[in-house]
Amino acid sequence: MVFLFLTYTVFGWLLVQGNEEFSHWAMETAEIWGFSLNGKILSMILLGLGLGLICLIAVGLTLPFTLIRFVKGAIVSDKKAFGAVLLWAFIFVLLVCRIDLVARLLVMLAAAILARLELEKVGLSEWTVFVIILVVCLIGYASGVLGFIFTHENLFLQGH
Repeated sequence: MVFLFLTYTVFGWLLVQGNEEFSHWAMETAEIWGFSLNGKILSMILLGLGLGLICLIAVGLTLPFTLIRFVKGAIVSDKKAFGAVLLWAFIFVLLVCRIDLVARLLVMLAAAILARLELEKVGLSEWTVFVIILVVCLIGYASGVLGFIFTHENLFLQGH
């Protein structure tokens, strides 16, 4: 469980650390397209995406067979199969282009899987395991975000 906590703490830290670069890129891209974005709103969106990813990992580990049935059911017809192949090809290209992000995601996933196996070995129910993993991940994520903010306080007070 300590590995899970530390992994998600690092994730929160790195997400906030890369926030300035992402916000700068997004605001420049928005200006090219002719509209403006607020940096604080972008920061909140990025933190929300991090929370969504954590919840997605926790739910994905809790309901693996349901997800497998959903994916299998999605490729019943030829049109759906073609769409699924295109989607997976696009995802594969994104994975290859951003291998650094894929490596971080795999570490997060591995930590959650190890924690799930550890909790299942103790004999806890599936929903109890889900809640414990989700709470530990969220506390670790919040610790990383707040740790970065508190250690770089002057950066945030200046509004950069």
